[in-house]
Amino acid sequence: MQPEQALCAKRTGPTASLCPGHAVTILFAKSRGSFPLKIKKNRRFPPGRFAGRSLRDFSGFFHHRLSRPSRQRFMRNAKRRTSKADERKKTMTAAINIYVADLAAYNAGYLHGVWIDATLDVEDIQEQINTMLAASPVEAAEEYAIHDYEGFEGYDLGEYAGIKSAHEIACFIEEYPDFGSALLGHFGNLDEARQAAEDCYCGCYTSLADYAQELTEETTTIPESLKFYIDYESMARDMDYSGNVFTLETGHEQVHVFWSC
Repeated sequence: MQPEQALCAKRTGPTASLCPGHAVTILFAKSRGSFPLKIKKNRRFPPGRFAGRSLRDFSGFFHHRLSRPSRQRFMRNAKRRTSKADERKKTMTAAINIYVADLAAYNAGYLHGVWIDATLDVEDIQEQINTMLAASPVEAAEEYAIHDYEGFEGYDLGEYAGIKSAHEIACFIEEYPDFGSALLGHFGNLDEARQAAEDCYCGCYTSLADYAQELTEETTTIPESLKFYIDYESMARDMDYSGNVFTLETGHEQVHVFWSC
């Protein structure tokens, strides 16, 4: 038998017997394809228990189809586990502010503007801008622009962003302080970032392999005798290469995992 044999939900697989010393690769099936539930190559089946067994004998252990509803339930559970921590972090999040400058004053050589909390209602932001313009050192000041900002966690807001756009982005980052700015940077589009955050977020893990292990253990029944033989690092690489998931690393052992919805 070859060093590795594969088994997936679409085919029965080889009939060669498992003998002590054989390493096996088994495919973990899901609704949008399959990725391998791999036995570590440096692990060997112990003699006796598996000797003479066909790979077909293990199909019941690993043939699990992760449907979209199952995946969504898993992600909802992950969100519930982290919701309290997220709420605590929101209270500690730095203010998200924009500096709105008076362009007429700026062009005349004056620095005149105001720092505003970008998470306020758009009407309140506009009211503060109008008050700032009314106090301009230049007559008939009407035009303004965002010349600076803080609290956007590395996201490039840009000088020509409108007040409404800045407000929506600020609220998104405030809602998802752990990964909001990184997700916006990944997509470059607020609507796509919001969809990913709401529908495709799996949680924060120390690594993608950590997520692969949790997903497997919560959705698959694995015999105790095989648990320590599974190569989750290899599974994580396959998930990443296949495009089924993408990750955002925001710190040391802070890997945010998203399904590619």
